[in-house]
Amino acid sequence: MSGRLVSNTPPSHVFRRFGIVLTVALLVAALASASTPVRAQDTEPVKVVATFSILADWVQNVGGENIELTTIVPAGGDAHTFDPSPEQVASIADADLIFEIGIGFESWLDDMYDASGSTAERVVVSEGVVLAAGEDSHEG
Repeated sequence: MSGRLVSNTPPSHVFRRFGIVLTVALLVAALASASTPVRAQDTEPVKVVATFSILADWVQNVGGENIELTTIVPAGGDAHTFDPSPEQVASIADADLIFEIGIGFESWLDDMYDASGSTAERVVVSEGVVLAAGEDSHEG
């Protein structure tokens, strides 16, 4: 048995809520960086890593030109069989913000984060989502 996401709201509301959480997280990051004196090098985009391609699309739509985005698992990639490259570990090390799905989706991320020595803020977008027991659709 594995968990599955349970929600009493239509999918459009879930995506809207997710967009709001993403916007708030980016605003918090922007405000935190704005609390220091502005220098010439502070105008560079925020280095953001998204763990999965769909999440990266949302982050890019919210962050726009204010972020430099790296996607760890690209479109068509499989997060369950993912094996990070040294370049991907380096992108985690250099990141200011990391957006992850959570709920065990990126089982490799904690080790990758620790190995990189990253100090990036991690944003878990599934935080607050309730999992319910259910049948595993992958079982045959």
